Amino acid sequence: MTLANPTPEASETAEDGGSAGANEIVSQRLRCTMLVLLGTPIVGAYCYLNVAPVFTPITLPMTAVDTATPFLIWTVWPYAALDISNAVLPFFIRRRANFWQMILTMGIAMSVCIAFWALMPTTFPRPPVPMGDSASEHLYRFFLAIDQPLNCFPSGHIAAPGVLLVFAAREHPRVARLLWIIFGVAALSVLTTKQHYLWDALASIALVWLSVMLSGRILSRRARTGGAR
Repeated sequence: MTLANPTPEASETAEDGGSAGANEIVSQRLRCTMLVLLGTPIVGAYCYLNVAPVFTPITLPMTAVDTATPFLIWTVWPYAALDISNAVLPFFIRRRANFWQMILTMGIAMSVCIAFWALMPTTFPRPPVPMGDSASEHLYRFFLAIDQPLNCFPSGHIAAPGVLLVFAAREHPRVARLLWIIFGVAALSVLTTKQHYLWDALASIALVWLSVMLSGRILSRRARTGGAR
């Protein structure tokens, strides 16, 4: 998925250019503070709605892709990597304009996710629990124990790391292609672990794109308004 820079601020964050203001490094303390302030209500809402849905969860129609996709237990590892990336990628988003657009974009995307999880909760019919002793099976059972088959649409496992990757790749263009390839492979695991429908993944990709575009428009308008004063 290729996302163009929608604002002047965003384009200034490339490694080899941009104004001093846009390229100013956000302090680690401020980054950690903002990520905690943003992440806590998102995780809290997810966990609450995952055990106490507001409405009765519904199932979505299976696509031919859902039916044909095999259940591959070992892909629980790239699935786990999607979660881990939420804690790792923010440390590679350091430049002021890039960081604040990421915060705004994440707020937009996850607000939409939470609204769907609350108002139109969906569930996925999981396969029988594997009872073997392999590391993959132990890890899979761990995820089943802490995560009910709810909050499927849109997929937060795609939306959250997807937003972070947009801005990490924008700030580090030399490795952007590699990052997107890794993300694309890992994203397939939401299907091969039978945690999400194809609809969930497609909706999340669209949501990331729209959220980046919307945040860009908001910041661009704010910059023009501020400059006119």
